Amino acid sequence: MRRLLLCLVAVVIGGCSFSSSAPYTIHIVHTNDLHAQLLPFGSDGLPCDKTEKECLGGFARIAGFIDRQKEAYPDLIVLDAGDRFSGTIFYTLQKSQNISMLMNEMGYSAMTLGNHEFDDGLEELERFVSSVSTPIVAANVSFPQISRLKNLIVPSVILDRSGKKIGVIGIVTEQTKVSSSGGADVIFTSITEAVRNEVVNLRSKGVAAVIVLSHVGIKEDKKLASEVDGIDIIIGGHSHTLLSNDTAVENSEGLYPLIETAPNGKTVLIGTAGYGGQYVGMLSAVFNEKGVITAFEGGTRKMDAEVPENQEIKRRITAYSTEIETIKSQEIFVSSAPIVMSKDGYCHQECLLGEFITDTIHSAFSEADIVLINAGSLRHALPEGIVLYEDIAKTMPFNSKAVLVSLTGQEIMTMLEDGIKPERKKMNSFLQSSGLSYEYNKQQVKGRRVFGVLVKGEAIDVERTYTVLTSDFIANGGDGFPVRPVQRKTERNLRDIVIEQLAVQKKVDPVLKKRVQLEQ
Repeated sequence: MRRLLLCLVAVVIGGCSFSSSAPYTIHIVHTNDLHAQLLPFGSDGLPCDKTEKECLGGFARIAGFIDRQKEAYPDLIVLDAGDRFSGTIFYTLQKSQNISMLMNEMGYSAMTLGNHEFDDGLEELERFVSSVSTPIVAANVSFPQISRLKNLIVPSVILDRSGKKIGVIGIVTEQTKVSSSGGADVIFTSITEAVRNEVVNLRSKGVAAVIVLSHVGIKEDKKLASEVDGIDIIIGGHSHTLLSNDTAVENSEGLYPLIETAPNGKTVLIGTAGYGGQYVGMLSAVFNEKGVITAFEGGTRKMDAEVPENQEIKRRITAYSTEIETIKSQEIFVSSAPIVMSKDGYCHQECLLGEFITDTIHSAFSEADIVLINAGSLRHALPEGIVLYEDIAKTMPFNSKAVLVSLTGQEIMTMLEDGIKPERKKMNSFLQSSGLSYEYNKQQVKGRRVFGVLVKGEAIDVERTYTVLTSDFIANGGDGFPVRPVQRKTERNLRDIVIEQLAVQKKVDPVLKKRVQLEQ
């Protein structure tokens, strides 16, 4: 009923009739979690080929859509809610340089940071922020004094639209410190307090409306809207949530926009547009003379072939593709079978891909007793037949380096337990391993979940010290693991190690060895 009183939202974009007497209207186009998907991609997450029925996204289409909306609304606000880094061969080989150049051309008004913007450390993030012409906002992030980012990234920005001041506040998930290898040297403060303080600051400067540009996930967006007064609109990302008013969209998680109520009773609109630029959000909101939203319309537009592409952006992406074609098309090895993940499409329990990757890494380090890497570092299965550089880059998109640490048997058992999160459906922290086997039961109390641990076929000695090869991400406290003193830095990227080893092997016959048993 509350939604109907505000607006009868039509399918996709159409809907409300706006009163011509309304003091002002805000028009917003927004993206989130683009993850370097410069090209349209298909249902398998890979660049489209001629057999794909429907290819969605691509920066050229997104730019074309933005162009059309700017023609209709000259005062358009274009926002991005973070996670432009990591996800495709473009970022793996070229990092952020081309992404920043393209987004400059696309005409964004403001952006916030995502946790993946920290994946390659502060140096790469600084390179991106320095090269974009768009304000980057993040109110709950504090950078080291020695970093230029301290002055390059601001808590909020005020945009002037048709004589009205529109405040945009940025926030980033507090979990970045443990979910991204580059977040260790950064302080992430409470999003609620950061937003509350920044709302007061902006309102004191006479802003007509406040937009929170959020990379904390839809659950936290709704919580924030219900706890902090003074927010009008939240444009979100991080949870890859797709909202849609089109009943034909099967993966929609609710109507667009979601409506929440602030503590003072005012309406807060929440919009988010899925993952990878497959959809783009469009929201228009009417404010009365008291700054209260009286009507709105909006939806998420599918970025399909019906959306005209921006030809200049398309030309640039074609040039970038040509630059990397030779490298990404290199044939690394041949597999007799698909090297798959778990049934859910991840490696949140033992999976063939996890065994295969850790065993391959282990073959390069005979001094290591054990190899441990987190499930979240593996993102895509490998195909049967010829496996290309591009395939491995898709599987291992992060640039984590191999390090050797010394751990007692008890510390190893504790790490295995720390990787099991029974309260989470998706356990990115679950440790894929080589050199050991064990059983576990998620239903047991912590301290008793892991048992029957064998290292190279022998019962683990809790007092003995073992040499463990892992990633610098894990050793530095990533995914919530304890920080471990590094015995030796190899300075070798885990992905490069895998490529080098498999290029020598040439042919593999992957078989699940079932070293980890889940007790129900």
